[in-house]
Amino acid sequence: ASDLRVIVCERDAAKADTLRTSLATSGLLGTRLAVHTMTADDLPYRPYLFNLIVAGKSPAKELFRVLRPAGGRLVGNAKIQASVPGQAVAPPEGFAHAFARGVIPGSTDWTHVYGDPGNTACSNDQLLFGEFAVLWFGRPGPRYMFQRHIKGAAPLYRNGTIFVNGKDYTAGVDAYNGAILWEKHIPGSGRMALLKDCGNRVAADDRLYAAVDETCLVIGARSGEELARYPVARYSEARRHWGYMAVWQDLLIGSAPREGAELTPGVKADYDTVWYHNKPVVTSLTVFGLNRKNGAPRWRYDPKQGVVANPTLAIVDGLVCFLESTNPATRADEDGKVTLAEMFK
Repeated sequence: ASDLRVIVCERDAAKADTLRTSLATSGLLGTRLAVHTMTADDLPYRPYLFNLIVAGKSPAKELFRVLRPAGGRLVGNAKIQASVPGQAVAPPEGFAHAFARGVIPGSTDWTHVYGDPGNTACSNDQLLFGEFAVLWFGRPGPRYMFQRHIKGAAPLYRNGTIFVNGKDYTAGVDAYNGAILWEKHIPGSGRMALLKDCGNRVAADDRLYAAVDETCLVIGARSGEELARYPVARYSEARRHWGYMAVWQDLLIGSAPREGAELTPGVKADYDTVWYHNKPVVTSLTVFGLNRKNGAPRWRYDPKQGVVANPTLAIVDGLVCFLESTNPATRADEDGKVTLAEMFK
């Protein structure tokens, strides 16, 4: 009655065979349901695999080892003695106890294109480096990704969810078991050449904010549901696109480049911008702030003479920082792609 992929662990081999036979007629066995025979107390699974565990008689230490951090649920009728951070939660019908696992101590998030609003490229993760091992591999794979030469944005991470950025593609992926939570094919949702532009996605709380052409989409982190749309015309002029994207406390900070300023895959001039000297950067005509919960405008800044260089936008100690041209010719530039020589003439 659900969309869950279920693994049943049974110690008794005869009971396991009987269960497999009875389930085979349902068509679920081998596709969404498997029955495994346990031969020891150690569960034969890698760490953090399961989003939900219905507790049987397995050792509690093993159950917590294979329970997903950042929200994995353990339910049962015996009192749960937790050995990992988390909290007791209301149990589902039919069970006496439930536990929600917290985040791994010392771990942090990567919510902006360069880690945080300050472009530090430092997550402040406190975990010590050790041996690396693969938790999972598979989809979404390379099919919808930008090829590496055009320098697309890396995935974001927040509270157990990876947000994958591709060419006209975005997806939410469970960081601990690789399950595709949701995926969307949205024209205009990717971004290339970040060294000449800026990030267009932010993960905050339980939401993903994604700039797509002239709109910011607000997407539920785990559900993929579209929660809201914020059109850039509400905060700037018409016929502009949404450029910069960052979150600071309750604010969503954005910028408005001229329509057509964004670098586009497959356009040779834009591809050359990635690789050659003295090529232009993407610029914005307006920088603005809004309430990220309801989209209400909070403030707007329009340079008096020139434009804002998108790659320089950052937020430090509550201040929006950027380099701004004072050359009036840059504000009149037709496509919004301006060389540094022109910006600082």
